[in-house]
Amino acid sequence: MATIAELQTRRSEAETARHRMMTGSMVEETTGPDGTKVKFFGPGALEKLNRYIDQLDSEIYQAQTGRRSRPIFFHF
Repeated sequence: MATIAELQTRRSEAETARHRMMTGSMVEETTGPDGTKVKFFGPGALEKLNRYIDQLDSEIYQAQTGRRSRPIFFHF
């Protein structure tokens, strides 16, 4: 299991990546078939990054308090 410092470092890096995505500096650019330039950062990338940050928040909370931040639901 990661230490609190490691988790906080990962969260900080994820926040930086999210900021880069939101400001457009973390964007891939390619030329389309008709010569137009197309920019993208991958389908669902921002949503995945937000979920990852939420997961890190939960892990940090659990490491600091010893408790889970939300109930666990099992899907059958």
